Amino acid sequence: MLNFNFSLKSFFKLTLLALVNSGVNCLPSYAATFTSLSHVYFEMRDFSLSPQGVGLINDGKVRIDASEGILEQSLDVDAAFSGEDIESFAYASIRNNLFGTGNDYYAKIEFSSSLFGAFPILAGQVLRFNFTGFLWLANQNNASHSSIFSLEEERISNSGSIQLFFQDNLNQNSVEGLNIFGRLNNYSLENLDLDTWEVDLGENITLTYQFEQISFADGNKYIQTIFTGTFEKYFTEDTQLTLVAVVDSCNYASQTVNNNNCAIVPEPPNHLAVIVLVLIGGSIKLFSRVKN
Repeated sequence: MLNFNFSLKSFFKLTLLALVNSGVNCLPSYAATFTSLSHVYFEMRDFSLSPQGVGLINDGKVRIDASEGILEQSLDVDAAFSGEDIESFAYASIRNNLFGTGNDYYAKIEFSSSLFGAFPILAGQVLRFNFTGFLWLANQNNASHSSIFSLEEERISNSGSIQLFFQDNLNQNSVEGLNIFGRLNNYSLENLDLDTWEVDLGENITLTYQFEQISFADGNKYIQTIFTGTFEKYFTEDTQLTLVAVVDSCNYASQTVNNNNCAIVPEPPNHLAVIVLVLIGGSIKLFSRVKN
């Protein structure tokens, strides 16, 4: 788990830049012709109210096929939601690296972590918590090291998102949170070369710090963002509030253009599944870790 001190803003920037540099330097000795890297992280802590129940779902799909070529992939997923009375906290981290070269290959890695918390709230109470997150996406074509392909013949796509929203189960309405989404596509066809960066904040969200560095240059694209903030809402009536946080990551590479690139924002879990998960009596602690 990453435990950031909100006052160390300069440290955030230096850490992320160091990650980017190390990612380039640690490429394999055979000089990969493409690299697709992603790391998405979101953490919530310092809750003013303790959750009645918590839940966690990890879900993913991995498909890798290199008939003629070399593909290497690593996936590291770490998530937890602790509903202890002393200090409740939740976090989710998905880190994926994909690189290789070849004459006939296909790779797509999709993974999401969903965190749920149920908060019984009385009229006059305030729900408040701090959050920290970062999103790092990078696509690099390295065709100068390959005599087989040019930049235009290597298709790379990746995306990452952080979604936070709330469902008022008692009054049947929703409370806006935040939605952060990035997408990078390296394609030779103009209509598929779509790069996206979106940040949407609800009225109860306040960002206390945000750093962004973005490049959509051909052959070497990246999105880096680090942010800290606070959610705070005063409730005028009793409610049963469900907190939902979803962290999502996708990496794709192929020498063939098709419709399987990382181009669609993931749908959040349906409210029925959320309600079933979080209406568990008592406070429980859930941890999950996946490494590949």
